[in-house]
Amino acid sequence: MKALNVLRSPSDRFVLAVSALGLLAFGGAFLVEAPDDILGLAALVILCALAECLAVRLYFDGSVSVGFVGIVVGVVLFGAPGGALAATAVALSGRTSERSFRKLAFNFGQLNVAAFVASAGILATQILHDTGNAVLAL
Repeated sequence: MKALNVLRSPSDRFVLAVSALGLLAFGGAFLVEAPDDILGLAALVILCALAECLAVRLYFDGSVSVGFVGIVVGVVLFGAPGGALAATAVALSGRTSERSFRKLAFNFGQLNVAAFVASAGILATQILHDTGNAVLAL
C-alpha cells in the first residue's frame, strides 16, 4: 500500500516514466552496436565522472558542470553504448550523497534518453563514418 502512495502526484509518475524510458534506452544502446575501443570508453567514463564530481555549486540545491560534454563525445566517438555509459557515469557521480533518489532516477533517465536519441539521429543520417561530419550534425 505504501508504494502506491508514493506515486500520487503527477510529478512522481513523470519521474517514474522518464526513469523507465532511461532504463530502456540504456539497455537498447547495447543492442544497437557493441563498443569497439573498451579502454578509450573506460577513460571517457572516468573523465565524465570526474567532470561531474567537480561541478560548481550554485544557490540552493543546484550545480553546474561540464559532464554533458563527455556524453556528446561518447555518442560521437563510441555510438550508443558510449553515450549510455557516459550518461550513467554523469548521473551516478553527481553529488550522490546530497541528492534524493528521485533526482538521481530522473537524471539517469533523461540523460540516457537524450544520449540514445542523439546516437539514433547520427545513425539515421548515416554520417557515423566520418567523425567530423558527426560533430557538424550535432
